[in-house]
Amino acid sequence: MEWFAGRSTITISFPDDGINAETGVVFFIDGFGHDPELDYSTLIRRYIASRYNCLCIGVAYFGCRLMTRFSIEPGADFFAMSNAITASH
Repeated sequence: MEWFAGRSTITISFPDDGINAETGVVFFIDGFGHDPELDYSTLIRRYIASRYNCLCIGVAYFGCRLMTRFSIEPGADFFAMSNAITASH
């Protein structure tokens, strides 16, 4: 479930057994630069919610998607140049 508050996204994971009088609330904040909607974050929130009988809330904070916006691929000649540099030393 997602809820949009202005520009922020809040993702909530529920316990597998549902909500009851003992259900708590936990905020799971991903490390800086990590997107809370990535598979790992989703899986860990679901695990926490079911294991500890709580609503596990993930928040998309400023800068959280910093690391997921880049696609780093070496150039076509990267390995040839790397081997040439290594061989010369």
